[in-house]
Amino acid sequence: MPPVRPVRVFAAQVASAESVIAAPGSTAGAVRAAGEFEQLAVRALSEARAGVRRRVLARLSGRAHRIIAADLAAAGGLRSITPPQPSLPPWRIVDPLPATQLMRIYRRAARTTGVPWTYLAAINFVETKFGRIVGPSYAGAQGPMQFMPATWAAYGRGGDVHDPRDAIPAAARYLRAHGAPRDMTRALYAYNHSTSYVNAVRSYAGVMRRWPRSILGYRSWRVLYRARSGVWVLPLGYPKAKAIRLSAD
Repeated sequence: MPPVRPVRVFAAQVASAESVIAAPGSTAGAVRAAGEFEQLAVRALSEARAGVRRRVLARLSGRAHRIIAADLAAAGGLRSITPPQPSLPPWRIVDPLPATQLMRIYRRAARTTGVPWTYLAAINFVETKFGRIVGPSYAGAQGPMQFMPATWAAYGRGGDVHDPRDAIPAAARYLRAHGAPRDMTRALYAYNHSTSYVNAVRSYAGVMRRWPRSILGYRSWRVLYRARSGVWVLPLGYPKAKAIRLSAD
């Protein structure tokens, strides 16, 4: 990712990427490129000096300003709860379901539980980049919504924890049992006992509630993994496809 300078050019590139994601006529390839750029832009801004972030945000307006501000808030919180790991993970990186299919699953679960679809999408995004990550967490959580075995036994209803058609409704049931939709903060905290996690999920859910097409950009985000050796891109096809070192951390 190029340095966040000159600010004017960088802000224009971010605004252009957001315009591509927002436009119904954009091709899938253009949306994917815009989403990947936005992810790297958010990372670059999160690591830049506060003054640079303020100047870039000041040059953005409307949708772009609000989305990038929310992304930055979420990124900062998630970074604080995910320390660098000693080595690259034993995961597989796959292509997630198309956004249209994911939306159908989210909305169906929302209708049966009352949990807004945007929160289910935001959890799916934060946990596994919409199912792009296949493999257990270091704590042993599994599947696209990252269930611990005991929790899955209670809420999975005999389904397949790795199948989003089973895992997403199970997450909705779990959230409902813990206070959703009346108290989403309580329900999200039960899902992951971290205020930073709760705030990140709320940020992404808020963006998708106001601009549903933003899910197309987020679905394009790749897996960036923080190891002690640096930040790595885990590309589609990993581990057969080699990880790409993005930067020192």
